[in-house]
Order: sequence, then structure tokens, then C-alpha cells
Amino acid sequence: CPGFPLLDQLQSLLHARVRQHRDELRLDGWIGGYERAHALRQNGIAEQQQNAAAESQDF
Repeated sequence: CPGFPLLDQLQSLLHARVRQHRDELRLDGWIGGYERAHALRQNGIAEQQQNAAAESQDF
């Protein structure tokens, strides 16, 4: 809007903020995904060890 420079300024500020927020979210999602995968892998290893222990008790 050429008649409202302040509005234009606010809008571009908002767009910049949204873009930055989206990038931060993407980074958080990537880090969160990595941490989740790591935790799942740790849980899986612990579960395998428990299963192996349980199986060895069966025999």
C-alpha cells in the first residue's frame, strides 16, 4: 500500500519474523527428530537386552 508506509513496514517486519520463526521451527524439528530417534534407539537396545535376559532365564 503506497498510502500507508507504516503498514508496509509492519507487514514486511511480520513476514521477516514469520520466516525466521519457520526456520527456527525447522531446526527445532530436526534436532527434536534426532533426539527422538536417538532415544528410540537407546530404548530399543535396552529392550533387546531385557528380552535376551528373559530368554536366557527361560532355558
